[in-house]
Amino acid sequence: IFVVIPRASTTQEFHDATMKMWEQRTGAWDGARIVSLEPDNADEHRACASLARLLQTTVVPARSLEALKDALGDAAFVLTQRYHGAIAALGMGIALTAVAQHAGDKLDALQGVDRSEALTRIEVGEQALRAVFLL
Repeated sequence: IFVVIPRASTTQEFHDATMKMWEQRTGAWDGARIVSLEPDNADEHRACASLARLLQTTVVPARSLEALKDALGDAAFVLTQRYHGAIAALGMGIALTAVAQHAGDKLDALQGVDRSEALTRIEVGEQALRAVFLL
């Protein structure tokens, strides 16, 4: 399954990347799914619905980490413009492409990071959060 995770303010670059990847899939994926990480946001709802019509698929709301994990469970590839979508895909070992909104944003910082390095960063971040909360 090809999973697409857009933003409310998704860019034309992201839209174009979605369509290009879908059109060039050559049997790589059996289907597509749009995952909305902010499903109650009207702008994101419109962005997801637009992509869902083009890919002839459904939109799956992910209001929790568990729901995001479930939505990505059978994914072969994730295309995302959301940082948390990229982190989840990296953590689950799913191939992904992250499309930054602009140079220097959080997704841009993930370009070229391999899974092993990403998991190390996630672990370091988790340890830092635990240290703060367990004071």
